[in-house]
Amino acid sequence: LPPLELPQGSYLLVFSAPGRAEIRYPFIVTRGEQLTLNVDLPQASRIPDGYVYIPPGRFLFGTAEADAIRQSFLQTTPLHMRETPGYLIAKYETTLGQWIEFLNDLSPADRTKYSIEFTNAGASGAIGLSQLADGSWQLTLQAVNTTYTLRQGQPLIYGGRNRNKQQDWSKLPASGMDRSAAEAYTSWLRRSGRLSGARLCSELEWERAARGADAREHPQGNLIDGTEANIDESYGRDNMGPDEVGRFPASQSPFGVHDMAGNVNEWVRSALDSSEAVIKGGGFFYNIITARSTNHSAVPANIHDPTFGFRVCGDLPPTAP
Repeated sequence: LPPLELPQGSYLLVFSAPGRAEIRYPFIVTRGEQLTLNVDLPQASRIPDGYVYIPPGRFLFGTAEADAIRQSFLQTTPLHMRETPGYLIAKYETTLGQWIEFLNDLSPADRTKYSIEFTNAGASGAIGLSQLADGSWQLTLQAVNTTYTLRQGQPLIYGGRNRNKQQDWSKLPASGMDRSAAEAYTSWLRRSGRLSGARLCSELEWERAARGADAREHPQGNLIDGTEANIDESYGRDNMGPDEVGRFPASQSPFGVHDMAGNVNEWVRSALDSSEAVIKGGGFFYNIITARSTNHSAVPANIHDPTFGFRVCGDLPPTAP
C-alpha cells in the first residue's frame, strides 16, 4: 500500500486475499509517528477451525485509571505499550462438548479425575458433569435457586428468562475446573496433535485479543451492559447462569473473538507474577467493572468455581493441520 497520512488515533485494518486467512489488525498511531506495518497473511488452511490468528504487533496493556482503582480493584499495571509475537486464540471459551471429547479420550481413572464434581460454590451456583452407566454424560447445573439435571441431548431451559431461555448445554462454557485441569486439557490438545503449542493464554495474549491495540476497558469500547455480554444485570438476579458461547456478538473484540467480557471468568497465565493464578473477563455473576479486560484477578490455583472456565491459545502450525 502507498503511504497513508492519518490523524493520531486508533484504527482497524482488515486484510484478505484468495486462499489466505482474513486478518484483522487493530493499531494505534501517535502524533508525528512514522509507522511501518508488515502483516503476513497465512494460508487459510493453516488456521484450525474455531481459532483466530493474531499477527505480531504492539498494543496498550494495563489501565489509565487512577491508582486507587488500579491498585485496589483492577490490580494491574499502569497503561504502557507491549508487544506479542503471532499466535492463535480460540474464538470462543472451551465448551462442555469439547470437555466431554477430552474426557472420552482419557483412561477411566483420568476420566474420573477430570470430570467436574458437583459442589456448591455458594451464591454463584454450582456445576457438575458425570458419566452415566451407559457411557453418556449428565450435566447438573445450579443456577441461583434452581437446579437442572440434564442428560446429553436434553436442552437447558432457564425458568424465568424472557430471552436466551433455551440453550444447548454442550455449547455452554466448560467451568468448575481448577487451573491444573485446564492445563491438562491443553496438554491433551498438544499431545494428540489437535493444536500446535496449545496452552492457557498468557495475560498479554488474552488482553491483546480482547482489547485490540488501544486503551479501551471492554472488548467493544469503554462501556458495556447486560444486552452486550452475559453479566449480572443481563437477566436479573434470579435468572443468572452461563449461556452458549457466542450469544453476545455485540461485545466481540476487534479481532473477532467472543465472550471476553462476561459468561465465565477465564484462567490465564499471569504477565505480572509467574507464581500467580489469574482469571480475566468477568462472568455471569459479576458486574461490569469485574468484566473489564484490564481486570487482573489473582485467585488460588486449586479453586473450583462454576464461574471459572478458560479458552485456548496456540501456535500457527508450519503446515496445514
